[in-house]
Amino acid sequence: MVNFTAHRCEQEVVAPARATPYELKYLSNIDNQRSLRFYQTIIEFFRGRPGVAAAFIKSGLSEALVFFYPLAGRLREIPPDGRLIVECTAEGVTIVEAGADVTLLEFGEPLLPPYPCVEELLCDLGDSKDILAKPLAFFQVSRFRCGGFSVGMHLCHTMYDAVGVFKFLEAIGDMARGEPQPTVLPVRERELLTSCSAPSITRAHLGYEPLADGDTSDDVMQTTPSADMIGQYFFFGPAEISAIRSSVPESLAKRSTVFELLAAVTWRCRTTALGYEPNKLVRFMFAHMHFWSLYPFGPRNQEAGRLRRAPCKLPSTVNALSVLVMKNSNDLSKEQINFGHCCNK
Repeated sequence: MVNFTAHRCEQEVVAPARATPYELKYLSNIDNQRSLRFYQTIIEFFRGRPGVAAAFIKSGLSEALVFFYPLAGRLREIPPDGRLIVECTAEGVTIVEAGADVTLLEFGEPLLPPYPCVEELLCDLGDSKDILAKPLAFFQVSRFRCGGFSVGMHLCHTMYDAVGVFKFLEAIGDMARGEPQPTVLPVRERELLTSCSAPSITRAHLGYEPLADGDTSDDVMQTTPSADMIGQYFFFGPAEISAIRSSVPESLAKRSTVFELLAAVTWRCRTTALGYEPNKLVRFMFAHMHFWSLYPFGPRNQEAGRLRRAPCKLPSTVNALSVLVMKNSNDLSKEQINFGHCCNK
């Protein structure tokens, strides 16, 4: 695997190309979750001509920030509970130019993570969980020897989910090509997701309930410091899915979805690796972003430009491992894994 060092220039600040309103922007209760207070990382690779990448990106970024001006502001905490608001100060975002003596081909074919020397393609943002009073986006444009380039980004997850991020990136491209405005104009209506002033619980939400046994002292996942954990990518292509499906009883193989296969395999591997007792109560949860399935929240037109977090489902099931882990290693029975308990996030 290739090794290289990126030679970075000094950090620059890119502000909106024109004056933008100074105002305070509301963030919904969903946006204000503490679990979202971090910077998400994205790296995009491009083929291009030498010398045009950084200027191209900076020009488009400055113009796009006119329309996406809250991203050029700063997050502030307000009393009494420390919820966040966006102060639209037009201070801008951070961008760094860099050069690396490497070609796109050396990253592998096809181009898939984990990328070699990935930290060289991203600028330093400090503590990724510190999101207050600092730029809400950091960009590094890295030029390669072949003429291609990458754009490594850190974007504050409190501000945008995946849909919002990619609408912003599309807007940068639109403006860099000389368009008068983004193809999809942003619409901010986060107040639509405001909780009622006197919330009332109308159903059981398993994803937010404490487990019945409540004892985490013997749970290796709960007691291991995050610094001692290792992040690893696992790729499941057609060949891998076919191999998993071949180990499932024929009666289930044809009607099991890819998600169900991967969820069951991951569940079993994790359970075995962590050594849970058969009577241990455990929880299976996953985030499901169903932006396009909701109407009127996400119709396929200009409303898709809403810059708010799309409602997610957190399907969840809780059961004893003796119920969920099959005695026969080949018996991957989705009937015994109840995916039916859902709660809205």
